[in-house]
Amino acid sequence: MKAFHTRKCELSVERGCVLWGTRVVLPEKLRKTVLKELHSGHQGVVKMKALARKYVWWPKIDSDVEQICKVCESCQMEQRMPRQVPLHPWEFPGQSWRRLHIDFAGPFLGHTFMIVVDAYSKWLEVFRMPSLTSQATITRLRRLFAAYGLPEHVVTDNGTQFTSEEFKNFMRQNGILHSTSAPGHPASNGLAERYVQTFKSGMKKLGQTTMDIEDKISVFLMQNRCTPNCTTGQSPADLFLNRHMRTRLDLIVPDTAVTVRKKQYMQKFYHDQRAVNRSFTLDDPVYLQNKAGGREKWIPGVIAEQTGPVSYRVQGTDSDGTYRRHGDQLRARVPTDDLDLNTDCTTTGPDVIQDDNPAQNAKPVQMDNAEMQAILVGKGGDIRHQMTNPMERGTNCEEGQMAMELVGPESTWETRGVKRLEMWPRTTTEKNRGKGKIQTATTQQISTDQGFKGPETIHGSEIHKLRDSP
Repeated sequence: MKAFHTRKCELSVERGCVLWGTRVVLPEKLRKTVLKELHSGHQGVVKMKALARKYVWWPKIDSDVEQICKVCESCQMEQRMPRQVPLHPWEFPGQSWRRLHIDFAGPFLGHTFMIVVDAYSKWLEVFRMPSLTSQATITRLRRLFAAYGLPEHVVTDNGTQFTSEEFKNFMRQNGILHSTSAPGHPASNGLAERYVQTFKSGMKKLGQTTMDIEDKISVFLMQNRCTPNCTTGQSPADLFLNRHMRTRLDLIVPDTAVTVRKKQYMQKFYHDQRAVNRSFTLDDPVYLQNKAGGREKWIPGVIAEQTGPVSYRVQGTDSDGTYRRHGDQLRARVPTDDLDLNTDCTTTGPDVIQDDNPAQNAKPVQMDNAEMQAILVGKGGDIRHQMTNPMERGTNCEEGQMAMELVGPESTWETRGVKRLEMWPRTTTEKNRGKGKIQTATTQQISTDQGFKGPETIHGSEIHKLRDSP
């Protein structure tokens, strides 16, 4: 009654009908009949209210119109989609390869492709599928899991290959939680759906190139993986591989490491032009440079250990100490134990005689790369000087001294005061010693009782002619 009381000044009566303005005020028993008539065309709430306001009124008429539209089954069956519910995003996994989103793209370009996306890094994998069966899908996933490991969670749609019992058993056996999106609601697997569209768009743009389908996929994946993602702000490769993925674009960026390697290479190139390849093995006798001071420049020792490519630990022969030395601070040593004092000297003619001097049986020093080896023996026969450098020249041999020298074809020495000359031709036998070879030769003796008969200065190229000297 309150609604009528507030409008009492606006009500009127015409021909026995109560009017509110031009609208008839209906009694309660006629309202349902009029509502059915207003809704006979199954119009919506707005249009029903507009039509009712032209003819009738009663208290709460708008609520009655809304209610009859809601209970009409025919109208509800034809309603449009309601507004979307608030967005509920997937939880960020916090680690790569923990949750994967999988979907199929195709048929596209005559093929069907399986799209796999890592939810953390947005790392994308694309596989061309020969078929869409559960077995083919499982086979491809087995190869993928063999490369990167088993994920904790897999999200797919409701395709038959994902809902089959065979696929469910595969997920269960590997301890993987399998979730499917709501049927007909692809947004539930929106990450995979988004990358399906990205993949199709990228492949269409590569359609003008002359590459085959696999090369196009490789180019697309290369660019996608090294490009920063708009969500994470980093490239998928940086997050998934935990390193920068090198591309051809890196060639235009100055690289300090490359510059240093080039400098090191040039330094080694120029240094090695003057260097000699010298290496030692365990127990090799050597001379090591004396760094402790004293008169001796070189100390005899034996290789005890190789501590680096060109570094060694040497055991001193005259002390119990060990020394660390670089290869540049070592040189080969021939121990005195290798000297054979019983060398058999064979005669070569009437000018050659046997000498009882004990120095005549001295064994020559064995050294690589020598043209010949010679011993100049003084009248005293004592060994006081040994030369081991094959290129050293001009060694004087005075009375009472013995000089041992390895000479090349350009070497010369003086022969004044020499009683006997022993000469060894080039190598007659070879034996391995570590990585190098050691030359050994037989003795040829050229001497007389009165002393050496020959020129005072002997040239290395003429050494073989001395055997025929009168």
